[in-house]
Amino acid sequence: MLSDCKTGFCLDFIVYTGSSTNVDPLEKKNERIGKSGQVVTTLMNPYLNKNHTIYLDNWYNSPTLSLLLHDNKTNSCGTIKKNRKFMPKLDEKLKRGEMSFRSSGPALVLK
Repeated sequence: MLSDCKTGFCLDFIVYTGSSTNVDPLEKKNERIGKSGQVVTTLMNPYLNKNHTIYLDNWYNSPTLSLLLHDNKTNSCGTIKKNRKFMPKLDEKLKRGEMSFRSSGPALVLK
């Protein structure tokens, strides 16, 4: 679901049904971001290149999607699964209050 952060109104939604999810045919060429990324770019298509920020949960977020959005002047922020492709390794054990980070170009990952 794509919703407005000020009003909370639903702007658009796509029911995720796995590989049969209906996405914009132009987005199907973006195989590198996977089906969940194609859902995000289909919903965000009218809002790209307008310096918006999108907040994603770990099901939809990936390093590849974040870089694609950044290339389209759209910021992204959210949780991410540590086993996603191209995800930097943050394996060190941390004590309470400690944090670790990795960055590459416009991307920043925090643990």
